[in-house]
Amino acid sequence: MLARLTPILLLLCIALPARAQDDDLLNYVENPPQLVGGLEGLQQEIHYPEAAKADGIEGTVFVQFVVDETGNVIDEKILRSLGPEIDAEALRVVRQARFEPGTQRGEPVKVRFSLPIKFKLGPDRSDG
Repeated sequence: MLARLTPILLLLCIALPARAQDDDLLNYVENPPQLVGGLEGLQQEIHYPEAAKADGIEGTVFVQFVVDETGNVIDEKILRSLGPEIDAEALRVVRQARFEPGTQRGEPVKVRFSLPIKFKLGPDRSDG
């Protein structure tokens, strides 16, 4: 019986610290984080990958991340992908983004956040 419980107890011991670290992470706050420069400013930082241009790939990549108490982006991941090159560029621009941190009861807090990063070619398929 103890032999059956040992793997379960081990998994619980591993999972509990990760769960405790997320206790201060919020999904909804009174004042959400504000992107410095706005989404338009972030979109202007995109360098359209040449391979994606050549293939005519367009669309929106959704990136999820955490804005920490100082406004930095951490724990970023792709929620909706358009391919490796475009995903890498979306992550690059999100990683360099700065935010005014979100607040709850007047205190800065970690907030889970998602952004759409649009990739759209112009009529000559050369700009992004």
